[in-house]
Amino acid sequence: MFHIFQQQLKLFLLIICYCFNFIIGSPDQLRLLSHLLADNRYTPMARPVQNASHTLPVTINLSLQQIINFVRINLTAESSQGQLDAYVKSAQWDLEDFSATNNSTKYDCCPTVYPYVLYTIRMRRRSLYYVINIIVPCFLISCMTILGFLLSPDSGEKLTLQITTLLSVVMFSLLLAEILPPSSTAIPIITVYFTCVMVMSAVTVVASVIILSLHFRNSRNYTMRSWVRKYICNYLAWLLRMKRPHHDLSWHAIRPRWVSPKQESNNINGPIGNYHSKIPSEPLSNNKFELSSTNVINVDKEPLEFSVSSAMKIHDSRYHQNTSNELYTCDMEMIRSELRAIISQLAILINYSRQKEKDDNESQEWQFVAMVIDRFCLVVFAIVMLLFTVLTFLNV
Repeated sequence: MFHIFQQQLKLFLLIICYCFNFIIGSPDQLRLLSHLLADNRYTPMARPVQNASHTLPVTINLSLQQIINFVRINLTAESSQGQLDAYVKSAQWDLEDFSATNNSTKYDCCPTVYPYVLYTIRMRRRSLYYVINIIVPCFLISCMTILGFLLSPDSGEKLTLQITTLLSVVMFSLLLAEILPPSSTAIPIITVYFTCVMVMSAVTVVASVIILSLHFRNSRNYTMRSWVRKYICNYLAWLLRMKRPHHDLSWHAIRPRWVSPKQESNNINGPIGNYHSKIPSEPLSNNKFELSSTNVINVDKEPLEFSVSSAMKIHDSRYHQNTSNELYTCDMEMIRSELRAIISQLAILINYSRQKEKDDNESQEWQFVAMVIDRFCLVVFAIVMLLFTVLTFLNV
């Protein structure tokens, strides 16, 4: 009974709303309501279902109508350039080209040719950030590698500087690897530059080790080859415009010595000092020692002898007149024995001084070889470093 009253109340409210035009809805809803409230069209007893909770089956008949009739689609681009109306500029990339081309392809499965439009987008990474924050610091560190060849091996920091520079370049390479996207299809220019600088820094470490090994060599452990003196101490030193005290390294001085094979063989068999144009200087030790204004002792390669001058003989004759012969003989023998002892000690000192001078000259030869190699590495690595940097900036 209550259910019937509720339905009648709803129907009454709908009639009142319709009469006063209070119904708000879509045109389809209004049309349905007017159709239901029309006379002789709505019969409550002829409802499809008796209960409102039951499912109402609805059958809809649809028919397809072909609006467009075509055999194939031909895709063509209206312009050779893409539209950049909605493009937003990036701080990291530059859009260099955005082109469209008409192409077609044919598959093996069917003879039909399928046209398509190919859009090509070419972008370029902005290089200012990498130049300021990576390339310039790496270039300055690489210059420290070149300046390491100007550092003296005696300072003890030559190899340390080269290794520190190599570690700095490796650190910058790791930072660069984190910034750049990982790719194996193409190698960026900046990666090539860092690889070249890293290889150059590693080679400088090897060159520094070789230079230090040559610098601290001596004649007791190593013998200098003749080609080292010829090509490094003479020709290469002349080419690098190097100077050496008490040595003439000009072309007119070194050329005649090595142009003849016979003279070259003579120089190989000769002493060490003959391989250079050595400017005459005062030797370390003379070949004779003057004991007095009238007595001279010769200590050269000849046997050691003591000669008495005529003035000494006159003095001895006068001494004979005042003293006996036995006393004179005893005194002369004592003087001669003392002189022989002094002469033997002086000969030892002379031989030691000559050997030390020879060893020092040989050590100076090795140090000069290391200096020439150091200067050669400085020039070569400076040229290579400048070449790498110029090529990198030209390709940016």
